[in-house]
Parts: sequence; structure tokens; C-alpha cells
Amino acid sequence: MEVGPTDADILWRFDMRDELGVFPHNITSSSPLVVGDTVYATTSNGQDWSHVNIPSPKAPALIALNKHTGELIGEEGSGISTRLMHSNWSSPAFVKTNKGGVLVFGAGDGFCYGFDPKAVPDEDGFRVFKELWRYDCNPRSYRFEEDGTPRRYATYDGPSEVIATPVVYKGRVYVTTGQDPEHGEGVGRLSCIDPTRRGDISKTGAVWTYRAIERSISTPAIAEGLIY
Repeated sequence: MEVGPTDADILWRFDMRDELGVFPHNITSSSPLVVGDTVYATTSNGQDWSHVNIPSPKAPALIALNKHTGELIGEEGSGISTRLMHSNWSSPAFVKTNKGGVLVFGAGDGFCYGFDPKAVPDEDGFRVFKELWRYDCNPRSYRFEEDGTPRRYATYDGPSEVIATPVVYKGRVYVTTGQDPEHGEGVGRLSCIDPTRRGDISKTGAVWTYRAIERSISTPAIAEGLIY
């Protein structure tokens, strides 16, 4: 076909499998986030078909590219892929606070992370996002039995990852936990997080939580002070 004035073309491509060794599980079901000249994208790095082995535990779960050139300019360095339960499918979000911008990511290990959106070189020369905070979206009772024994993933009372996109509204972050619907029903949690906190804020960062909800892969919708 002849290219006309209203036709578009691909300006660049970035293959996460070749460039980063990513092993996407099932599908790559997330949306890229564009902030300024940067594109943030989930890699969907996950387990293989055995649902036991993680082929690429060192591959990043979240990356940043220059939107003009497609050049890799940053990646998470928190080791999320070493702890993932199934895969990384949540889309990144962004929130402005009185302490600056925060890149928000609901991860495959069941934590929601807040990163400095501008990557800086680490000790090995890789450009990584500085972790500002992390929040365990699963209460301890979802991760452990009363005697301290870890609960198994994909059981009704067990922990879940984050699949839905964290929602930013009036300086707060709202995020749910969930799993592949093929795993059946199970306990869930909706959390409202204060993104101005720092460090591991699993015990201090929640403005409130709501546990009378089962697993969810749906992104919260907020209107007129109500969450749907």
C-alpha cells in the first residue's frame, strides 16, 4: 500500500526478551505509562509452563525507555522477579507528592512499590530506579499460618500478587490484590496507601485497608468520594 499523509509508521522497537532476557508468562497484559519523555513499561517476566520455575529471576519487572528513541534508560533493581508468585502484569502509575514524583508499581511478589522515576547508576553501572518505599498488599495472615508456616500460593487463604493497576487519587494510592481467575476464589484486600512515606511501609503506610473483598483483577474506579 502507498503510504499517505495520515498513515503512521513504527519509529522504534525494543525487544525485552532479547535485550533483557525477559520470559513473559502467558501474555503481556499491561499498558505503558508515558511521563514527559519517558515510557515506563511492565515486562511481564514470570514463571514458565511448570508454574514452579522462574527462568529469568534477574530480569527486571519494570523498565523505562526514551520515548523518542526507544533507548533503555532505567529498570527496577529491587529483585522483584526473584520473589514473584506467578508473573508481573500490573500497569505502572505516577503520583505527584510534596516530596516529588513517585513511580508506583504493583508487583508480582504482592508488594506495591514506590520508585524515584529518574533512574541512576548502581554499583554495577546499571541505571536503576531508587526504591522509595514498598508496601505489602497482603496482611501477614495471608502469607503465614498462625504457627509461622508459609501459606501456599493459589489457595483460598493464601497471598496474591497485584494484577490491577494502582489508582492515584488526591495524593493517595489505591490498590487491590488478585490472581489468575483460573485459580478460583480467595481472600483479597484493598489498600489506600500514603505515597509520601519511605522505607518498608507495610505496617505504617496504609491510610486504611478493606478486607471484606475477594481477589480482584479489576482496577478501582473513584468518583465523588466513592470507590467502585
